[in-house]
Amino acid sequence: MRKTSRHLARRAVAGVLALGLALSLSGCVKKGEQARFDQYLSTLPTAILDSDSLDLNYLFQDPEAHGFSLEPLKLPHSDAEDYRESKAACQEILKNLQGFDEKSLNPSSRLTLQILEDFFQRSLLTLDYYYLDNNYLGSFLGFQAQLPLLLENFYFERQNDLDSYFGILRTSGETFRLYAENERERQENGCGMCQSILDKVIEQCETFAAQETPYLAPIMDEKIDGCAFLSEGEKAEAKATSRQLLKEDLMAAYRQLAEDLSQIDAPEEELGLAHQPGGKDYYLALLQQSTGIDWDIDEVKTFLYTHMAQAATDMERQMQELQKSDPAAYRELTEGAPPAYSRFSSVEETLDYLGEAMLQDFPATENLTYQIRWVDESMKDNFSPAAYLKSRIDKPLDSPQMIYINGEYSTDLFSTIAHEGYPGHMYQNTYFQNLQLPTVRYMIDYNGYSEGWATYVENSSYKYATEDRGLAELYAYNDRYTQCVIALADIGLHYDGWSYDQFAAFLKSHFGDEIGDETLRSQFYLNLETPTNYLQYYLTGMAYQDLYDGAEKQLGDRFSPVDFNRVLLETGPASLDILQQQVDSYVKTAKGGAQKAA
Repeated sequence: MRKTSRHLARRAVAGVLALGLALSLSGCVKKGEQARFDQYLSTLPTAILDSDSLDLNYLFQDPEAHGFSLEPLKLPHSDAEDYRESKAACQEILKNLQGFDEKSLNPSSRLTLQILEDFFQRSLLTLDYYYLDNNYLGSFLGFQAQLPLLLENFYFERQNDLDSYFGILRTSGETFRLYAENERERQENGCGMCQSILDKVIEQCETFAAQETPYLAPIMDEKIDGCAFLSEGEKAEAKATSRQLLKEDLMAAYRQLAEDLSQIDAPEEELGLAHQPGGKDYYLALLQQSTGIDWDIDEVKTFLYTHMAQAATDMERQMQELQKSDPAAYRELTEGAPPAYSRFSSVEETLDYLGEAMLQDFPATENLTYQIRWVDESMKDNFSPAAYLKSRIDKPLDSPQMIYINGEYSTDLFSTIAHEGYPGHMYQNTYFQNLQLPTVRYMIDYNGYSEGWATYVENSSYKYATEDRGLAELYAYNDRYTQCVIALADIGLHYDGWSYDQFAAFLKSHFGDEIGDETLRSQFYLNLETPTNYLQYYLTGMAYQDLYDGAEKQLGDRFSPVDFNRVLLETGPASLDILQQQVDSYVKTAKGGAQKAA
């Protein structure tokens, strides 16, 4: 759920970059190339992130150990000049990376070099679309929607953190005014929100500001009580300051943001990126950047339609089998009965079971502990059913991983818990952190990889169902079918230029006319607000399943699900092409090993 800017933070990078260039170009002795590369990697964290970036609090327990100075942290905001500087910084970093002799590096470093080059090339794709890309607001992924959760998970390690927290509250009004002004500029350039989405953001701000007592107040009190660097008297004073600033500054900032946004005259037409200046080109750039897949639109559509047709065939076959084997279950299903995936009564029970059941297909990992938290009432209407929050890069490996649940537990959360927990985000992130790679590898983000992995394992998690597995498989096919439809609808809305009526007609043609208008509207707004978001999940998730199926087909009895998944996990966040190369290497090695044994 943590939202970070998709571009590099603004900073004075010239000195660092110049150092890196000197390191990469000075001397051509191959035996020193590995050392120069390692040294250059150590400079990258401070080259891509400001010392005053809010992200530092969530990324590092000890930022100074990674080259950052202790400065007051700020809420994010970028202007057009920041985008230009980010572009120049990316280009310079790419130039430096391309100056290394790949053949002189060890295998792990060669992979790191390949991934970093790909990442910074993708980072450049959207930097020429400032007004389209620089959007801080929205009811679902808007920063104002996520700020309460970010504050709830803010770390107090030292006085600078506490001072930064107070500063964030004091300046929230000023920053929110910048967000409102940014939205005005986006509107002037034909890139802003439509009125219905704007109204949702306004309502969200008003709801948060209407709290008699901020729900964050006792949470922050508890966090301040845990500050070892404060005396008891200082803790009491800090808690009083926190409550005052939450009440008088943060809630006032939300009220003012609602008022500022209400003064904006947004268009009534509910249209996607295709109707905005440069919108189609931006959508293509965003698609490549966010998914890590370099297919054109026709290739993406063909892929999705093919998988949708296969899912429909599998669903029909499974329905026929269920009708024969269990007429009562078939009848309940057709009447809309909720699925009974598991016998468990809590998130913890489900997670602990999945952690054991998955070991037939996934390698074991160490140092995994977790905590479950529940979403506050003030946020639940604009929050996903569940969410996972990463632990910091340099914290002890056994630090608890955090999972949020929105609403009461129910058995139909089985696959969602698999997505967020085992073998999804929580497991994948812990496994990757245990590898202890260069710091920069943990700072770069391929959202398509992380969400693709979580979707891939979610779709396969039904095999671990503890109740009727035939029924669970049916829901798995249904999920894949649904994912294809929603992903295709995203393309239709943002690239083909569909209206709401066209969007609704497409969904009805695949889900039936009985689908309600409320459901259609809800899905429409989610797609409208978050272009390519669903493709990050569904396109990459199904692409990873294809990698699995392809490797299994080639290796037959020699195929190992554990070994295959280890390849994806140990490669880590990367584009599909890079993952394909790693899988091909695994297949080649497995074939060669079998031939040698014979």
